[in-house]
Amino acid sequence: MLKTNLNVLVIMTFLPLFLSMLPVTGLCEESKGGGYRLGPEDVVKLSVLAGGVEQVEKEMVVSETGDLNVPFVGKIAAGGLTLSQLEKKILSPLGSDFFVDPQVHLQIVEYHSLEFFISGAVKNPGKFELDFTPTIMDLIANAGGVLPERGNLAYILKGVTNYTLSDSEIHAAINKSAPVKIDLNRLLDEGDMSENIRLITGDTVYVPLGSKLDQAATKVYV
Repeated sequence: MLKTNLNVLVIMTFLPLFLSMLPVTGLCEESKGGGYRLGPEDVVKLSVLAGGVEQVEKEMVVSETGDLNVPFVGKIAAGGLTLSQLEKKILSPLGSDFFVDPQVHLQIVEYHSLEFFISGAVKNPGKFELDFTPTIMDLIANAGGVLPERGNLAYILKGVTNYTLSDSEIHAAINKSAPVKIDLNRLLDEGDMSENIRLITGDTVYVPLGSKLDQAATKVYV
Protein backbone atom coordinates (compact mmCIF):
# COMPACT_ATOMS: atom_id res chain seq x y z
CA MET A 1 0.00 0.00 0.00
CA LEU A 2 2.83 2.34 0.85
CA LYS A 3 4.56 1.52 -2.43
CA THR A 4 1.36 2.27 -4.42
CA ASN A 5 0.90 5.63 -2.71
CA LEU A 6 4.53 6.49 -3.41
CA ASN A 7 4.09 5.70 -7.11
CA VAL A 8 1.02 7.93 -7.31
CA LEU A 9 2.92 10.73 -5.59
CA VAL A 10 5.79 10.44 -8.08
CA ILE A 11 3.39 10.52 -11.06
CA MET A 12 1.51 13.57 -9.76
CA THR A 13 4.78 15.38 -9.04
CA PHE A 14 6.29 14.91 -12.49
CA LEU A 15 3.15 14.96 -14.66
CA PRO A 16 3.20 18.77 -15.24
CA LEU A 17 6.87 18.61 -16.21
CA PHE A 18 6.16 15.75 -18.63
CA LEU A 19 3.32 17.66 -20.28
CA SER A 20 5.47 20.74 -20.74
CA MET A 21 8.10 18.63 -22.53
CA LEU A 22 5.72 17.10 -25.09
CA PRO A 23 6.72 17.90 -28.69
CA VAL A 24 4.91 21.00 -29.83
CA THR A 25 4.35 19.60 -33.31
CA GLY A 26 2.33 16.77 -31.86
CA LEU A 27 -0.36 19.21 -30.81
CA CYS A 28 -1.46 19.91 -34.36
CA GLU A 29 -1.16 16.62 -36.23
CA GLU A 30 -4.93 16.49 -36.69
CA SER A 31 -5.00 19.97 -38.22
CA LYS A 32 -2.21 19.15 -40.67
CA GLY A 33 -2.61 16.65 -43.50
CA GLY A 34 -5.89 16.47 -45.37
CA GLY A 35 -7.77 18.89 -43.14
CA TYR A 36 -6.14 22.02 -44.55
CA ARG A 37 -8.66 24.39 -46.14
CA LEU A 38 -7.63 26.52 -49.08
CA GLY A 39 -7.47 30.29 -48.90
CA PRO A 40 -6.35 33.33 -50.91
CA GLU A 41 -2.95 33.13 -52.64
CA ASP A 42 -2.47 29.43 -51.99
CA VAL A 43 -0.84 27.77 -55.02
CA VAL A 44 -2.34 24.44 -56.12
CA LYS A 45 -0.95 22.02 -58.71
CA LEU A 46 -3.56 20.17 -60.78
CA SER A 47 -2.92 16.91 -62.62
CA VAL A 48 -5.60 15.19 -64.71
CA LEU A 49 -5.07 11.65 -66.02
CA ALA A 50 -7.35 10.02 -68.59
CA GLY A 51 -6.77 7.02 -70.85
CA GLY A 52 -3.46 6.41 -69.11
CA VAL A 53 -2.15 9.79 -70.30
CA GLU A 54 -1.66 13.01 -68.39
CA GLN A 55 -4.09 15.41 -70.01
CA VAL A 56 -3.55 18.46 -67.77
CA GLU A 57 -0.75 19.65 -65.53
CA LYS A 58 -1.09 23.18 -64.25
CA GLU A 59 -0.40 25.35 -61.21
CA MET A 60 -3.26 27.58 -60.12
CA VAL A 61 -3.48 30.40 -57.58
CA VAL A 62 -6.50 30.88 -55.35
CA SER A 63 -7.80 34.41 -55.89
CA GLU A 64 -8.57 36.93 -53.15
CA THR A 65 -12.23 35.97 -53.51
CA GLY A 66 -11.40 32.27 -53.09
CA ASP A 67 -11.84 31.24 -56.73
CA LEU A 68 -9.71 28.97 -58.94
CA ASN A 69 -9.66 29.11 -62.73
CA VAL A 70 -9.55 25.39 -63.62
CA PRO A 71 -8.71 24.24 -67.18
CA PHE A 72 -11.78 23.03 -69.11
CA VAL A 73 -14.03 23.68 -66.10
CA GLY A 74 -13.61 27.41 -65.59
CA LYS A 75 -14.03 29.30 -62.32
CA ILE A 76 -14.66 27.23 -59.19
CA ALA A 77 -15.17 28.46 -55.63
CA ALA A 78 -12.25 26.78 -53.83
CA GLY A 79 -11.87 28.90 -50.70
CA GLY A 80 -12.58 26.93 -47.54
CA LEU A 81 -12.42 23.55 -49.27
CA THR A 82 -10.02 20.71 -48.51
CA LEU A 83 -8.10 19.16 -51.40
CA SER A 84 -10.35 16.08 -51.46
CA GLN A 85 -13.45 18.28 -51.60
CA LEU A 86 -11.99 20.32 -54.43
CA GLU A 87 -10.94 17.18 -56.34
CA LYS A 88 -14.55 15.95 -56.28
CA LYS A 89 -15.79 19.35 -57.41
CA ILE A 90 -13.41 19.32 -60.40
CA LEU A 91 -13.91 15.63 -61.23
CA SER A 92 -17.65 15.83 -61.82
CA PRO A 93 -17.67 18.26 -64.79
CA LEU A 94 -14.48 16.75 -66.25
CA GLY A 95 -16.04 13.28 -66.27
CA SER A 96 -19.37 14.52 -67.60
CA ASP A 97 -18.19 16.73 -70.44
CA PHE A 98 -14.53 16.18 -71.33
CA PHE A 99 -12.87 12.86 -70.40
CA VAL A 100 -13.76 9.22 -69.80
CA ASP A 101 -13.04 8.08 -66.24
CA PRO A 102 -10.57 10.89 -65.44
CA GLN A 103 -8.40 10.93 -62.34
CA VAL A 104 -7.85 14.27 -60.60
CA HIS A 105 -4.89 14.87 -58.31
CA LEU A 106 -4.25 18.10 -56.42
CA GLN A 107 -1.21 19.19 -54.47
CA ILE A 108 -0.60 22.39 -52.51
CA VAL A 109 2.65 23.89 -53.81
CA GLU A 110 2.69 27.02 -51.65
CA TYR A 111 0.76 27.96 -48.51
CA HIS A 112 -0.08 31.64 -48.14
CA SER A 113 -3.53 31.95 -46.59
CA LEU A 114 -2.51 31.00 -43.04
CA GLU A 115 -0.42 33.88 -41.72
CA PHE A 116 0.55 34.43 -38.09
CA PHE A 117 2.70 37.08 -36.43
CA ILE A 118 4.72 37.11 -33.24
CA SER A 119 6.71 39.91 -31.64
CA GLY A 120 8.43 40.81 -28.38
CA ALA A 121 10.52 38.53 -26.20
CA VAL A 122 11.03 35.63 -28.64
CA LYS A 123 14.20 34.66 -30.46
CA ASN A 124 12.93 35.16 -34.02
CA PRO A 125 9.93 37.50 -34.18
CA GLY A 126 8.22 37.83 -37.54
CA LYS A 127 5.52 36.61 -39.88
CA PHE A 128 5.01 32.86 -40.32
CA GLU A 129 3.10 31.26 -43.18
CA LEU A 130 2.14 27.79 -41.96
CA ASP A 131 0.36 24.78 -43.43
CA PHE A 132 -1.74 24.22 -40.31
CA THR A 133 -3.59 26.26 -37.71
CA PRO A 134 -1.14 26.53 -34.80
CA THR A 135 -1.62 26.86 -31.09
CA ILE A 136 0.27 29.61 -29.29
CA MET A 137 2.96 27.07 -28.34
CA ASP A 138 3.37 26.08 -31.98
CA LEU A 139 3.93 29.70 -32.98
CA ILE A 140 6.38 30.29 -30.13
CA ALA A 141 8.29 27.17 -31.21
CA ASN A 142 8.44 28.43 -34.82
CA ALA A 143 9.86 31.68 -33.46
CA GLY A 144 12.67 29.80 -31.70
CA GLY A 145 11.17 29.97 -28.21
CA VAL A 146 10.82 32.73 -25.64
CA LEU A 147 13.70 34.75 -24.21
CA PRO A 148 14.68 34.19 -20.56
CA GLU A 149 13.60 37.73 -19.70
CA ARG A 150 10.07 37.25 -21.01
CA GLY A 151 7.18 38.27 -18.79
CA ASN A 152 4.43 36.24 -17.21
CA LEU A 153 1.76 36.97 -19.82
CA ALA A 154 1.36 37.00 -23.58
CA TYR A 155 -1.30 38.76 -25.63
CA ILE A 156 -3.18 37.55 -28.70
CA LEU A 157 -3.98 40.62 -30.79
CA LYS A 158 -6.55 40.79 -33.58
CA GLY A 159 -6.08 43.02 -36.62
CA VAL A 160 -2.42 43.84 -35.85
CA THR A 161 -0.28 42.36 -38.63
CA ASN A 162 2.83 44.51 -38.18
CA TYR A 163 5.23 42.70 -35.88
CA THR A 164 7.74 45.59 -36.02
CA LEU A 165 5.55 47.96 -34.03
CA SER A 166 7.21 49.76 -31.12
CA ASP A 167 6.30 48.94 -27.52
CA SER A 168 4.17 52.07 -27.25
CA GLU A 169 2.27 51.16 -30.44
CA ILE A 170 1.72 47.61 -29.24
CA HIS A 171 0.49 48.82 -25.85
CA ALA A 172 -1.89 51.23 -27.60
CA ALA A 173 -3.23 48.29 -29.61
CA ILE A 174 -3.64 46.28 -26.40
CA ASN A 175 -5.71 49.06 -24.85
CA LYS A 176 -7.96 49.31 -27.92
CA SER A 177 -8.50 45.67 -28.80
CA ALA A 178 -8.97 43.92 -25.42
CA PRO A 179 -6.78 40.97 -26.46
CA VAL A 180 -6.82 37.45 -25.07
CA LYS A 181 -4.29 37.03 -22.27
CA ILE A 182 -2.18 33.89 -21.91
CA ASP A 183 -0.55 32.98 -18.60
CA LEU A 184 2.94 31.91 -19.71
CA ASN A 185 3.88 30.66 -16.25
CA ARG A 186 1.02 28.18 -16.30
CA LEU A 187 1.58 27.24 -19.94
CA LEU A 188 5.36 27.00 -20.20
CA ASP A 189 6.41 26.31 -16.61
CA GLU A 190 3.52 24.19 -15.34
CA GLY A 191 2.41 22.53 -18.58
CA ASP A 192 -1.20 23.74 -18.30
CA MET A 193 -2.55 23.03 -21.81
CA SER A 194 -5.76 24.96 -21.11
CA GLU A 195 -3.66 28.06 -21.84
CA ASN A 196 -2.49 26.67 -25.20
CA ILE A 197 -5.11 28.44 -27.32
CA ARG A 198 -5.38 27.68 -31.02
CA LEU A 199 -4.83 30.76 -33.16
CA ILE A 200 -6.80 32.16 -36.10
CA THR A 201 -5.11 33.30 -39.29
CA GLY A 202 -4.01 36.93 -38.96
CA ASP A 203 -3.45 36.71 -35.20
CA THR A 204 -0.45 38.45 -33.65
CA VAL A 205 1.09 37.09 -30.45
CA TYR A 206 2.93 39.68 -28.35
CA VAL A 207 5.33 38.52 -25.62
CA PRO A 208 6.68 41.63 -23.85
CA LEU A 209 9.73 41.69 -21.65
CA GLY A 210 9.06 40.86 -18.03
CA SER A 211 9.24 44.32 -16.49
CA LYS A 212 7.17 45.93 -19.26
CA LEU A 213 4.63 43.14 -19.40
CA ASP A 214 3.94 42.86 -15.69
CA GLN A 215 3.67 46.60 -15.23
CA ALA A 216 1.43 47.05 -18.28
CA ALA A 217 -0.80 44.14 -17.33
CA THR A 218 -1.29 45.51 -13.83
CA LYS A 219 -2.19 48.98 -15.02
CA VAL A 220 -4.49 47.97 -17.86
CA TYR A 221 -6.27 44.84 -16.76
CA VAL A 222 -6.30 44.38 -12.98
